[in-house]
Amino acid sequence: MFAVDYSLMDVATPHQGGIPIVVHRHGGETASEYDGHPEAWFTQHGDKGPAFRARRYTYPNDQQAATLWYHDHAMGITRLNVAAGMAGLYIVTDPQGAEKHLLKHLPGAGYTVALAISDRRFHANGSIDYPSQGIVPSMHPHWVPEYTGDTILVSGLVWPYMTVRRTRYRFRVLGAANARFFNMRFVCATAANYPDFAPPFTGHVLPMVQIGSDGGYLPEPVTRASLLLAPGERYDLLIEFSSLPADCADVILTNDAPSPYPSGEPVTNDTAVVMRFIVDRDSAVLPAPPIPKRLVAVPPVDLSQVAVERWMAAVEVTDPATDLPIRVTFDRKMYRDPPSEIPREGSEELWHVINTTPDAHPIHLHLIQHRPVSRRPFDRAAYNAGACSFTNASLPSCFTGAGAGMAAYERGWKDTTTLLPGEVLTLWTGWYSQDGSPFPFNPTRSPGYVWHCHILEHEDNEMMRPLVVTK
Repeated sequence: MFAVDYSLMDVATPHQGGIPIVVHRHGGETASEYDGHPEAWFTQHGDKGPAFRARRYTYPNDQQAATLWYHDHAMGITRLNVAAGMAGLYIVTDPQGAEKHLLKHLPGAGYTVALAISDRRFHANGSIDYPSQGIVPSMHPHWVPEYTGDTILVSGLVWPYMTVRRTRYRFRVLGAANARFFNMRFVCATAANYPDFAPPFTGHVLPMVQIGSDGGYLPEPVTRASLLLAPGERYDLLIEFSSLPADCADVILTNDAPSPYPSGEPVTNDTAVVMRFIVDRDSAVLPAPPIPKRLVAVPPVDLSQVAVERWMAAVEVTDPATDLPIRVTFDRKMYRDPPSEIPREGSEELWHVINTTPDAHPIHLHLIQHRPVSRRPFDRAAYNAGACSFTNASLPSCFTGAGAGMAAYERGWKDTTTLLPGEVLTLWTGWYSQDGSPFPFNPTRSPGYVWHCHILEHEDNEMMRPLVVTK
């Protein structure tokens, strides 16, 4: 369907035909043989990748209630398979556990909706238009740094609408795009700007109450006016449709994030609109119970037991002739270089991820849920010139300001956290189950895990590294 670029890292190559696939349950605590390792791919004709271990996967499903998802992860073609639609939501519930006391305060099944938000381009015949011409074809014939579309999809539907009653709804939101970030608001469309609803959006903004993120519920609800959604991220939101202004015709979910984020091309009239909510004004108001002030217990990050601190940098490699990107890496290392992230099972580490590139990168670690600790600005020019250091006391510090703690909406469990340009993102990682107990499987078994940028075009071209857990 799409052009496979065999110049990329060990791209999955079947010998008997068929399309290599392997399922990764994103956010799950999973034994490595069932994690969807990029080299554990297989085809319907019997070809198998070098890390293939099992055709039938086992998921314990004993972690906290959370909005997970699954998608293809085959080596070098993840971006193509996901663009073709190989992705979906995977909801873990815990009605008899920590979630039990919350459910009576939250919308039920008829008022809980999953929104998987992505973008595509389409040919005139309706097939997906994924680029076949590389940005530097002499190096990579078919690879482009980011795939962004001119058409927005929500759960597979193009610019859909949803009729809602005058009550509270729960939306489990997934960033399912290959590369596009979405900065979204729920905005009232009035008679003055409807139906030709286009930016700038000036209507009444509905508050969002965020109750969860990637790895489960937040410790307390957080009210937000807008939501930045990166590829791979999930947010659990409550939206109240019962008390809209009188001139609010419909509610539009809008987007104003440039692409690439944060300093790329602005949105168009098409990509600025995600979907429409038609409020049934004839429906009776259905009162919703109060939202609890406390949701679940999320322990504060304790750095006293950190055994190892790691420093790694996102680095873009460019073509000398054109100055266009030919790959994105961590520390200029290739996927096949020896593993450098080798945590010990049961230990705790701090990861400091430095962004020397002009783009934001969603950083995703397999196996665990991590906790973001801080963001701190640094001097990119001095760092790139070797004129400063983060760890060498004989050189000036690269930091240009004090570290900022994480926003309230990022203080829960995460498996995908956005690394912004010109910052050092610090993540706390605990190499055990989310509840503090040992993993219910042996995480040191082959084939191991990976960590990577979740812009899929970056992941497919070296911005992915092995993650090897040891005893």
